[in-house]
Amino acid sequence: MAGAFAIAPLIFTVLIIILNPKIDRNKLIKANNEYQKAVTSALKGENYEIDGSLFDENLENAKNKNSHKF
Repeated sequence: MAGAFAIAPLIFTVLIIILNPKIDRNKLIKANNEYQKAVTSALKGENYEIDGSLFDENLENAKNKNSHKF
């Protein structure tokens, strides 16, 4: 029984390491820069639209499918 408690965390750790998605650092840097530009523009009273390429297309398609028009 104690062996099962010792092996389970090891298996869990290995699964997390295998399934862990890679971080897209360039996209994070670009998103941060776009956010800073948007905040700066808003403080100046200007309009600024954030680059749409930062958003996942799958999320946008899912939102469009799930939105209901009444």
